Amino acid sequence: MITRMSSAQLQNAGLRAITDAQTQLATLQQQVATGKKLQSASDDPNAAVQLLELRSELTLMQTHQENMTLVDAALSQEEAVISSVNDALNRARELSIQGRNEILAQSDREAIATEIDGLKEQLLSLANSTNFNGESIFSGSRTDTPAYSEDGVYQGDDLVREINIARAVTIKLGHTGSDVFERGEGEANVFQLLDNLAEALRLGAVETDVRFDIMQTNAIALDESIDQLAALRTSIGTRMTLLDSQLALNDGLNFELTKTMSNLEDLDMPSAISELNLKMVTLQAAQQTFVKTQSMSLFDYL
Repeated sequence: MITRMSSAQLQNAGLRAITDAQTQLATLQQQVATGKKLQSASDDPNAAVQLLELRSELTLMQTHQENMTLVDAALSQEEAVISSVNDALNRARELSIQGRNEILAQSDREAIATEIDGLKEQLLSLANSTNFNGESIFSGSRTDTPAYSEDGVYQGDDLVREINIARAVTIKLGHTGSDVFERGEGEANVFQLLDNLAEALRLGAVETDVRFDIMQTNAIALDESIDQLAALRTSIGTRMTLLDSQLALNDGLNFELTKTMSNLEDLDMPSAISELNLKMVTLQAAQQTFVKTQSMSLFDYL
């Protein structure tokens, strides 16, 4: 038995074909224009949820990346300052050896003492170094306060900011003035050591033995401070190595996350354009068929 379709049914079918083709064509045109497969969450709810999670993870990684840049700048500056401190202390040690030479005239010792005074001022300036935000780098959490007073007294605290560079991975932003310039509770700090050396050099000739003992004691203390700086520089190097390793890990993870997101949402442009051309042909065919259907329907009434 042959089922015949009425002209109205043919027209409705033709209209549906045109509407479907137009909808599909509009979707493809929008995808090609944006370069994205998903135009709304309803297009693929599962993919949309995954994309939200991936974007959240990428945002967190960007924060960690910014933190690593901050830490890198802080540690690089600190290492440079500590290197200069080390140079100044080594120079003071050399002068302390020169100053113990008993054949020196008092004027020579005065010249050495004056240079040591200058080294103390240089060290105070280094101790009060600030970062690009004007924050004191050796004051602990008291970043708005100079680490040391003009008399060489520590004004900061022992709290060092820790910052996240990955999930569950933190790193200290630097060291305190206590770490760099102090030698332990009850012991003279580096500024007091230099004051002691300068004062000993200015003692009169009759106090030769006293001068020698003071200079020798403080020279030994300077050696200890120099060793302390070496340990700090090793600590900074360890943190920089951790930073580099985490940076490499984050770069790799960022690449994988970005790749996964691209697979979920980015359009295969060559395939999409090919499909777009095909849908245009389909629409044209549907429109031509509909026109013929209308002509046949009109003929039926003649």
